[in-house]
Amino acid sequence: MDAALSELYALVENGIKPNFADTAKKHLGLTVDRDTALKARRSLSQEQEELIKYISFIICQQDLGKNWPGRFVERNRKNLDCRYLNGIDLLRHKADSRESYRAYFEVLEKKIQGLEIQPENVYNMDEKGFLIGKGQKTKRVFNRNHYEQGQMIGAGQDGNHEWVTVMATMCGDGSTLPPAVIYASATGTVQDS
Repeated sequence: MDAALSELYALVENGIKPNFADTAKKHLGLTVDRDTALKARRSLSQEQEELIKYISFIICQQDLGKNWPGRFVERNRKNLDCRYLNGIDLLRHKADSRESYRAYFEVLEKKIQGLEIQPENVYNMDEKGFLIGKGQKTKRVFNRNHYEQGQMIGAGQDGNHEWVTVMATMCGDGSTLPPAVIYASATGTVQDS
């Protein structure tokens, strides 16, 4: 209640005359703000979900068979594709784009030239994580144009799995450091492999 009153006082202090009837309706739960109302209109109720299932069944006169998805993709081969994709962490998937790579290398090139960094002082480290105990490839249906433009690089994973990471490091002059393997550790200890 105090929060609502302070909000009303703030409106009055800013020269805005609050509509007390609307405020009372909102407080009693008789009305909601536009964003909440819009979300409520866009989501389906349980009855609407059941109605959609019933209409789908009437149209098809039967449940869809196990081969229906494959045949659907084949009929729409011009726009759809179906392939096995490697798993990719969702955070990496969001950051993985041609634009972000282009921007990164433009900044890197400017910094190397601006600071006159020599090749023997430039190292590149790359890591590859291997998911333990799960199959990494999953079959997905997706937009053919996205795949051809390089926008489909993998199927998202939530990152809640155990990984073994292998790292390789190379210097700008061609020399290398030995590869490193990082294993998961419950105790936080570091071991040499």
